[in-house]
Amino acid sequence: MELQLENLKYQDTAIQAVIKVFDGTEKNTFDNACIEGIRSNFCKLTALQLADNIKAIAKENGIDEETAKYSADNDLCQKSAPTSRNRRNIIASGTSRRN
Repeated sequence: MELQLENLKYQDTAIQAVIKVFDGTEKNTFDNACIEGIRSNFCKLTALQLADNIKAIAKENGIDEETAKYSADNDLCQKSAPTSRNRRNIIASGTSRRN
C-alpha cells in the first residue's frame, strides 16, 4: 500500500511563514550551539527582529495589523478559564497559574 499525499498550497505557505519568522538567524553549529557538551538550538534574534519578521510575513500574506493583533506578549496560546484541576491547584497554592 502506497500513500499518495497531495501538495496543498496553503500548507506550503504556512510552512514557509514559520521558517521566515527566523530569517536572519545564524545556523547552529557545534561551535556556537554547544555548552558543556550539550547541543542546543539558539536564536540570537532580538524580540524586535522577530516582530519585524512576523509583520513582514503578515504583510506578504495580505493580513492587516488589525486582523493580526500583534502583541508583545510571548504567550501565543489562547488563555482559557482554569479547569477544575487547575482551580484546586490555585486554591492550594494561593496563586494563579497559567494554563
